[in-house]
Amino acid sequence: MTRLVLALFGVCLLAAGCGYRHPAATMAGGQHRAIRLPMWQNRSNELGLEATFQRALADWFRKAGWLVVTGSGDPAELELAGSIVKLWLPGRAYGAFDRAEELRAQVTCDVRLLTADGRTLWHEPALVMDEPATVGEDAVASRDHRNRALARLASNLAERLGFRVLATREAGP
Repeated sequence: MTRLVLALFGVCLLAAGCGYRHPAATMAGGQHRAIRLPMWQNRSNELGLEATFQRALADWFRKAGWLVVTGSGDPAELELAGSIVKLWLPGRAYGAFDRAEELRAQVTCDVRLLTADGRTLWHEPALVMDEPATVGEDAVASRDHRNRALARLASNLAERLGFRVLATREAGP
């Protein structure tokens, strides 16, 4: 029994010391600056999508650790502002009787990276990303699959924008 406990303890120590770090944390050289992430404007018909995007962006930057996320009234050197222009959910795969089997959640965003004085560092007026979503057996399951696809899409968008902010920060003064 004690050998089992010691073996499990050893495995836990190895797993805890694996050295994993968020990829952006090591790229930025340990300098901490602040970024403001205001709530994006949602011009789609999907209620609450802006909150999903806001959470994904804030989570990504907090995990990265090289920029401190500040509140809307706090000072920050950078601001990542944006709006969700459109959400489109076309059917991509069809089964018997022309019933959709897979949807493609496609979102179009307008994104800007601004400095503290309001200068635009970059502007992406039509950033398009998509993510597959299966259709469930009933409306509740389909809605759940769609929400999961939108959460994955928001996470992927946050990662893409996070690395773009990092590249801009590394290249600039």
